[in-house]
Amino acid sequence: MRVDTNTKGHHQWFYFSVLYKDAVMCNRKVKFNICNFTKSTSLYSAGMRVCIARQSQDYEWYRGGDKITYGRSHHVRRSNSDPNYVRYYYKMSFTYNFGSA
Repeated sequence: MRVDTNTKGHHQWFYFSVLYKDAVMCNRKVKFNICNFTKSTSLYSAGMRVCIARQSQDYEWYRGGDKITYGRSHHVRRSNSDPNYVRYYYKMSFTYNFGSA
């Protein structure tokens, strides 16, 4: 993730697409891990869900995703000899069921 324009370094949004063949992904669950968040807290921890749009549904946006978690990753953002001052990145994970075609 990169810092958004006109911010002080915090960024909490992401955008990506997944291309797949319906027959291959039909009724499959996939786990997504979004890494390198810099904020220690997120509304994802309080129940917020991911925004999803599917081409097969005319790109209408809806909230989805299952098993959404947000927490500290093991990747160090800023190291320090004093463990109290080490800063870590955070990650968000969720699963998505591609369902029927």
